[in-house]
Amino acid sequence: MRSRSNSGAMLDVYYHQLTIILDELQHPLTGLLSNRDPKAQYYHHAWMRDNVYCCLSTWGLSLAYRKCTTDRDSEARVNQLERSVVKLMRGLMMCMMMQSDKIETFKKSQHKYDCIHAKFDAATLGAACGDYEWGHLQMDAVAIYVLLLAQMTVSGLVIVQNHDEVAFIQNLVFYLENAYKTPDFGIWERGDKTNRGQVELNASSVGMAKAALEAIHDVDLFGARGSSQSTITCMPDEITQCNITLTSLLPRESNSKECDLALLPLITYPAFAVDDVKVRDQVRSLIVEKLEGNYGCKRFLRDGFKAATEDPNRLYYESYELITFENVECEWPLGLCFLLLDALYREDKDLVDKYRKKLDTLMVPCPELGFHVLPELYYVPFNNIEEERKQPRTQERLPAGKIPHFWGHSIWILTSLICDGLLSPGELDPLNRRLSNQERLDVIVQIAPVAENFDVKLALEEENIVVETAEELAESDMKLRLFHAHVFGSLLTRLGESPKMGLTGRFAHDIIGPEATSRFYVVKDTLLAFVPYFLNKQKFYLALDHQLILKQLGLMVQYFKLNWRGLGRPIVVLLITKEFLDPLTGKLSQLYLETLLKLRTGLLDGLRVNFGSVTEFYATSSIRRLGFLERIIDEERKNPLDSQPMVTHDMMDVPLLLKTGSWGEMPRMAKRMSVFRTIMTSKDILLSPPIDIVEESNRVPKVSTQTSFLTVSSNESLLSEEASSLKLSDIDSASDSDLIKLLHSSNSLNTQLDVLVFMHNKFGLDYEIRVGESCPSVKNLLKELYRRSSEVSAWSILRYSASMLQRNMDNVTSSICQILIRRKALSVGMPPEPREHTIFSPVTLDTFNDILEQSCGYSTPMAALTQEIIKFTALIMATQVELFTGMMRIRIGLIIQVLAMEIARSLNISVDNGMEYLLKLEPYCVYELVCQLFAGREIILSFTSRKVGEGQSDLSLVKYSKKDISQLKTSMHDIEEDEDFFEDWRYDDVPSYSRGTWLRRRRIDGSLTRTPPGFYQGVWKLLAKCHDGICVEDRMLYSIWTKEMTQDEMKFDLKIEEIFSRISEPEYRQILIESMMVLAKLVEKHYKDRVYPVIKLENLCKHANHLFIAEMGERYPNMSRETLLKGTRDISNFFYDSAPSGRYGTLTYLIRSTVMFLEATNSAKKGQDSPPMDCKIS
Repeated sequence: MRSRSNSGAMLDVYYHQLTIILDELQHPLTGLLSNRDPKAQYYHHAWMRDNVYCCLSTWGLSLAYRKCTTDRDSEARVNQLERSVVKLMRGLMMCMMMQSDKIETFKKSQHKYDCIHAKFDAATLGAACGDYEWGHLQMDAVAIYVLLLAQMTVSGLVIVQNHDEVAFIQNLVFYLENAYKTPDFGIWERGDKTNRGQVELNASSVGMAKAALEAIHDVDLFGARGSSQSTITCMPDEITQCNITLTSLLPRESNSKECDLALLPLITYPAFAVDDVKVRDQVRSLIVEKLEGNYGCKRFLRDGFKAATEDPNRLYYESYELITFENVECEWPLGLCFLLLDALYREDKDLVDKYRKKLDTLMVPCPELGFHVLPELYYVPFNNIEEERKQPRTQERLPAGKIPHFWGHSIWILTSLICDGLLSPGELDPLNRRLSNQERLDVIVQIAPVAENFDVKLALEEENIVVETAEELAESDMKLRLFHAHVFGSLLTRLGESPKMGLTGRFAHDIIGPEATSRFYVVKDTLLAFVPYFLNKQKFYLALDHQLILKQLGLMVQYFKLNWRGLGRPIVVLLITKEFLDPLTGKLSQLYLETLLKLRTGLLDGLRVNFGSVTEFYATSSIRRLGFLERIIDEERKNPLDSQPMVTHDMMDVPLLLKTGSWGEMPRMAKRMSVFRTIMTSKDILLSPPIDIVEESNRVPKVSTQTSFLTVSSNESLLSEEASSLKLSDIDSASDSDLIKLLHSSNSLNTQLDVLVFMHNKFGLDYEIRVGESCPSVKNLLKELYRRSSEVSAWSILRYSASMLQRNMDNVTSSICQILIRRKALSVGMPPEPREHTIFSPVTLDTFNDILEQSCGYSTPMAALTQEIIKFTALIMATQVELFTGMMRIRIGLIIQVLAMEIARSLNISVDNGMEYLLKLEPYCVYELVCQLFAGREIILSFTSRKVGEGQSDLSLVKYSKKDISQLKTSMHDIEEDEDFFEDWRYDDVPSYSRGTWLRRRRIDGSLTRTPPGFYQGVWKLLAKCHDGICVEDRMLYSIWTKEMTQDEMKFDLKIEEIFSRISEPEYRQILIESMMVLAKLVEKHYKDRVYPVIKLENLCKHANHLFIAEMGERYPNMSRETLLKGTRDISNFFYDSAPSGRYGTLTYLIRSTVMFLEATNSAKKGQDSPPMDCKIS
């Protein structure tokens, strides 16, 4: 243990160095650090990130001095260092506040040119360059500022000094909340590593934003003298989204960088953003293995910055030249500083000694400063390039770049203070972020039922379920006011508003997440609670399906088990409305009664829950104070809550009533559509001159949609067939006047839909029809049809009318985002392009509607069904992401097609009829089908005896097959190691129910874009040996791609997936993938030379099919050749339906076909004739 005097002397050494650096770099007026040499390239340019990291060492030294203040000189130095820190942090804040208009714009656009600048003029605090002159969008730079602002504030520094500045920091929080879905230029300011200005989603930016949001949450920026009105509020759901995105990205940095030095600050100080210890170790191991060198760490693989072979006159790189930087990338001592810091926090003494000795050897003298410093990087001299490529890490490197590199030198000072015992790691982390990897306790979700009114309460009490009404809670001592989730969203628009700076507060999002609504909120003496979003009254028909509502309750509990990190337990306020009651008896519906009784047992879907009243759960729930509302009440002398409606029933224009009817037919126009025509509207409506169009001068005022225009006398009449003299089969050729008469006289919802579909396609939504004395538009008639269909739960009619009315789910864009942040692209419509549109980044609702119209059209039910599948996919992905392993893209059109095929197979009907049944299924059943499809389980449906009405289905998902088809082995790795898998597979000894299994499996896997493990890495190795590339159905996979992209780059995977996604037939796609795997394995293990001719993959498959048919013809001489040849893309259906292995398996013939090609290629290369071969696999 060193004496205090010795410690003081050592601190003086570091103080002397920092004083010289600050005198050299810090501007006397603004406090920002920049190069003050007028001859420098970026004179007076102050980078935000560099300033914050440099400030870190000054703050750390002030903390060390606090413990050694033995005299007034030491106290003065503490004061000086702290004031320097405050001045720099406030200078950066002033720079950003001068660009508050950009924050306001960015909240809505998230565009790369609307962001805060990454560097500023150190003298004026203004912009150092224009919006288009630099890659300014760097989320991690803003995040590291917010993160250290929180740490420094908690340590005792007061940086923020008034409420306008608090509002600005709150808006920085809103800025960072979008990080999980905002591609940026990243920590190295280059975006894609070709440096062509292409932004990409970076793990370092997302992780730093997550850390910043967690750190600043509930921090009082005024310190010990503040109040709830100066406290920052972060939405927990946005933090969770950042965490989900970060988890899906790691261990990669981005699509173009498989490993990056920028990830080190995430797994150690200052971020500690990665909660999973295994993932931390994986990231660290990859960096040490692939990036660490003798002189530091490479930033990323094939990084050309400052390399001797880089062209300094060109900002961007050509794709082919990236491989010239391999093994000669510059090494940055900064990386060793972070590795040393990581070792210190992990208390690994051996690594501490190793990295400290390494760094000591890398220090170089700096005559201008008078002491040794760390350079920015070390490079390989041009004359040593070739030797270094042949034998990496053997050549001497020279220092270059900025000397000193103040960012790296600052981290070195910080590590030195800890190594010398002058500072403890915990003192730099007053928020204790280093403890974030500790195992969390099991989350118990609290579910509290609340009755909408007194009638509902009485119905519950009859079942011995005691609840309180919303009105009783408001009048109780708790003074709890219950609101719907969207009310919370409108209240949050006042959070962070500042008229002086033109800041309007939080942007009004469509959805408030489940974590935000699962807390109590305090505003003065009032307690607030919010109903989860899925219980809100919505305008989309999914809210009519009560089974789906209860399923979402179970999924919400699972979501909390995976993601809840708040203090206290989550509370779900289950609002029981009159829709939960049986409309005939007035008693609680059996479905809800069973669910409530199950909750009372303490288990829901096998997960622990607590069931009780709101009053009981108050003490154990998470509670937060909304200080911004209290400040608004004080300033405006009115409560914003008074203008917000509490939970009511009048939230939508569609009655939520469940009634039953009898079996009815599908609309006739819909019944004539095939699967393809249903998904892709291709029928042209022959336009005839319209009649009975009201002239402008005689137009009758439009009547409210609540007025009845369609004739329905009773529920029984809804089920009747058309009594009109006009036959339904003649609708296409009927005159307009006859159609109007039919519409007016019909009692059938199906007939009314037939007529309205025709009129919608022919005239559009705004066409006005004279019905008696009224003149409603087609749109108003469709609204009434929608309302009446909802009363009887006519699902097919609801899907048709919702599509034609162009209705959207309230959270459709949020569901899309949930899929995208898990690194899955989303395709809408049926292939090929441009009918199938692929979404790679979050879209606005208007953009999505345009995509939906182009891909599906609004005259078919596919627009509505597509939104259903998107929502269900997002729900499944939120809790069972492992089901999507091996998928790069979610293709909604193909999923709908496969569902129709599976229904048709299960019921032994045509695919067209399978699509009809799919449209009639209730949404919950469609959800179950989608879930079983992703899980790989066989779908089995049966008819029920229940009485159903028009547009309804009498099908139910009765059981799942015990045989999980997802377990059928297709991985080359599995095939090689499982000897029993090579047993013969014969058509004559296969039970009839098993025929078609492998064809179905390939269709399903192709539709879901599944690939075997190691597929993309195998293709990369194959392409590296193919001189001229590989052709897949006239689309080339070029060998040059391996010179641009490394083996584990996501960018390479996306390129390969794009090629295969252009194949419309899913089973053909899977055969091509099997062929590619065979080719890759054979070339890797048995072919050392490069393959020169272009390999046409489809030819290998067709030749394999030819060999298969020849042997099958000999084996089964009585089978007609026409039957053998029948199949997609000239491939026999029998070949598609063969198991991968075995004597007659697809791999047998693919291997023989591939070996023949390679042998012929080898012989042609040697100038010999290709000998005939008969390659048999036993």
